[in-house]
Amino acid sequence: MEILLSTWTISGDLMYIWGGCIAMIFVVLGIDYLYNFLARTARRLWHRFWNPDTTA
Repeated sequence: MEILLSTWTISGDLMYIWGGCIAMIFVVLGIDYLYNFLARTARRLWHRFWNPDTTA
């Protein structure tokens, strides 16, 4: 029984570590996507409001 419990906690810790790594990857990808989206939106708004060539 103790062997089962010890292997269960080890596998739980591994799952927790893997979950943390995957979560960090998703967070980095999400921040990168959000940064690109904000940069595109800011550029579009900049061209719309401060560029005399384009007509809104």
